[in-house]
Amino acid sequence: MDTGIKEIDHQFELKHDNDFLVFTDRYYSSGSFISYRWLSKNKKDSLNNRQHMLYLSHEIYTPSDLLETNTRFYERPYAGFLGFHYQYSIANMTRLFEFEYAMGFTGKMSGASGLQSLFHNTAAEDSRIATWLGQLNNGITNNLYFTYLKEWKLQDNPLSFHVSAGPTIAFGTKDIFIQNEAGVYVGIRNPMSSSLAYDQLSASKNELFFSLIMTYRYVFHDTLLEGNLIGDSSEVLREPYQNLYLFKLGVYYRLKRNDFKLIYNYETAETRQAEPHAYFTISIARSF
Repeated sequence: MDTGIKEIDHQFELKHDNDFLVFTDRYYSSGSFISYRWLSKNKKDSLNNRQHMLYLSHEIYTPSDLLETNTRFYERPYAGFLGFHYQYSIANMTRLFEFEYAMGFTGKMSGASGLQSLFHNTAAEDSRIATWLGQLNNGITNNLYFTYLKEWKLQDNPLSFHVSAGPTIAFGTKDIFIQNEAGVYVGIRNPMSSSLAYDQLSASKNELFFSLIMTYRYVFHDTLLEGNLIGDSSEVLREPYQNLYLFKLGVYYRLKRNDFKLIYNYETAETRQAEPHAYFTISIARSF
């Protein structure tokens, strides 16, 4: 592995979530993300890595049976989310604090129904075209997210072993929840402030490692399931389970200025009618 360290200041990332690799097309059906990150230059604070990120997200949510026309049988409403996000993080060798603001659009003006229908219309002839009956009403959301993570290095390279833990709090008109996360990282890895594990820049030292991240989330409100917090006249609304468990198993590879991630995601059922769901995340990024 390359042991040289070169400073890098900026990064573009393309990321896509989809459940096609597990042969389903339901619930969180797909998500696409375009991100731009850059570092703050503060010579007086060399111990902390201060990083900014802007990203655009587009997410599509559907019930399990795309051909069902009786909305009473839906596990969840059809829903889309088009979001504009700003994220700021401060990281050092063992701690990370992250703040995020997100503003987005739900319902038909998110473009989810049109995009998914276009994709299935241009796919194979036997592709199922979703009805999009009972889609969540149009809405505008604003949300804040705060994350704190602490990491411990139990073994150094060439085969390092890191563990991390910390909470996230979300509140606003899209999501209200609290969660606790615990992670394990095994392989060749940089410190917390410059590792692909936390999407941190500042060094192009190569990395190759695996991760297992386990999260418990207590949900107070989920607009994409139960509609607007102050009242919603959407045809299909479902009450979410308050206790949600999420698991991520990933492989990460940083080769000089190129980053690659492949992550398997598993989530327990979000509503009483739904089943657990799994999907993959694929990400490529270029730093400069």
